[in-house]
Amino acid sequence: MSNITPRNNFVVIQLDERPTEVKTESGLVLPDTVAETPDTGTVVSISTDAYDLSGANVPLGVQPGDRVIFQPWNAHSINVDGKQLIYIAYNAIVGVLN
Repeated sequence: MSNITPRNNFVVIQLDERPTEVKTESGLVLPDTVAETPDTGTVVSISTDAYDLSGANVPLGVQPGDRVIFQPWNAHSINVDGKQLIYIAYNAIVGVLN
């Protein structure tokens, strides 16, 4: 899926699946409505017009297919082709998971 191409240092990510319910150590079952949103996902699409502070075009350090961890408060939810995705600024990605 790459029907969306982000611009200006943005990245589109498909969130990792989260369980429909979570069981705590004490045995309580929490529904997905109170579970935390995952802060990991797979890069779907990256910006091709990324620039550094001097205005030079630079490649982003991630590629489609990379699994990443990111700061979730910078994420914006979008729906593309029936799939729930997020787009974030590249600098909100804090690491690539190997």
